[in-house]
Amino acid sequence: MKLSKFSIFKLPNTYKRFDYTPRHFDPDQEERDKRRKQLDAEREIGVGKGSKTISFRGGLRQSRPAYKSEAIRSNLRILMILGILVIAVYYLFQRYHILDSLTTGAVNQ
Repeated sequence: MKLSKFSIFKLPNTYKRFDYTPRHFDPDQEERDKRRKQLDAEREIGVGKGSKTISFRGGLRQSRPAYKSEAIRSNLRILMILGILVIAVYYLFQRYHILDSLTTGAVNQ
């Protein structure tokens, strides 16, 4: 079992780098690409392949396990932080006898 799975702080696996590729607009090239896509679509219909449909529900089912594991990790992280805070507050109350002074003060009055 890896300890990195249950870390308190979320650390990135890889750092994102700035990758800029300069672009230019060529109206002739855009027109050729548009016409080429249109001709390819007409050929597909003419051959009888038909249009390809994408299952929306199928895509959600495939992404659900990743979402569940991330949600579980996030919930565990929150529980760990809350547990540490509860222990710290309990220690401070015991160390400085705050609970004892609150309970004895209420009895004396």
